[in-house]
Amino acid sequence: MILLGTGALGSLAAEEARPAKPPTEEPAGPSASAAGLRSIHDLLWLPKITDRHNLDTGLRRLLEALDKSKVPTAEKAEEAALWAKLKAGGLLAEEGARVIGLVRLGVDVAQFATSGDLVWVVQIEHAVRGVTQEVWVSSTTGAVRAMLPLQAKPGQ
Repeated sequence: MILLGTGALGSLAAEEARPAKPPTEEPAGPSASAAGLRSIHDLLWLPKITDRHNLDTGLRRLLEALDKSKVPTAEKAEEAALWAKLKAGGLLAEEGARVIGLVRLGVDVAQFATSGDLVWVVQIEHAVRGVTQEVWVSSTTGAVRAMLPLQAKPGQ
């Protein structure tokens, strides 16, 4: 038992002594490694593509539709989420918005978006407490849907 323990410690020390491999940049898009993808439906990588010529026709059409939409960028989606939070009761100085996804909606949602539309997923994050709200912003209509109550209870 002691020898096995010593051998395991010795091999751990040997691994620590080896130089670490430099980090490699993962390719963006559908060819990215499975470990780098959260969901095959998350298209947040798509607006970052600068050379659209190598994209298939469907992805090019999605980008063209996004370019012409009411909320074409992550920055605009963050603005829409922050305005919704402000109008519904306020935003704390310690809160900020961050886009965490861009998904294609698979169902019609009245007064929000239709199936096939792209929707930005935005989280409102408090610097200490964590996520205080998740907001979906329709790229086509500009409508906003909050996943948590937008208005804080009195005293919070």
